[in-house]
Amino acid sequence: MSWMTPYLVLLYLSAMISVALALLLWPRRSAPGAKPLIVLLLAVAEWALGSAFQLSQPTLSGQLFFSRLQYLGITLIPPAWLIFTMQFAGRLSASRQRQLTGAGLLGLCIEPILVNVLVWTNEAHHLIWSQASLL
Repeated sequence: MSWMTPYLVLLYLSAMISVALALLLWPRRSAPGAKPLIVLLLAVAEWALGSAFQLSQPTLSGQLFFSRLQYLGITLIPPAWLIFTMQFAGRLSASRQRQLTGAGLLGLCIEPILVNVLVWTNEAHHLIWSQASLL
């Protein structure tokens, strides 16, 4: 597959914009919601790049590898979005803010970790996708 189709250009562009926004937010990381928004933007960038690289691969094994890599970003988006919206809206009190460090953060990350384990061990159980083929 070609490296420069219109769709791939849009994926590369969205990844670059997401990284640029994360870099612009870095100096303002003490603002409410800035840190989870940076994580969210970087996860979106990773997802977009993974998707672009997956679509650029001529082999099934290459496409599966980049499909698996995408899940690292995909699964980080929901918890980062939740934390961002709660912080930005001022819905996290000081006590709840402390809960999002350590065990509370780990609790939010259990599902993304489990999904990634299932994705990377799919050949053993076929719970994520039962078959894969080139179109």
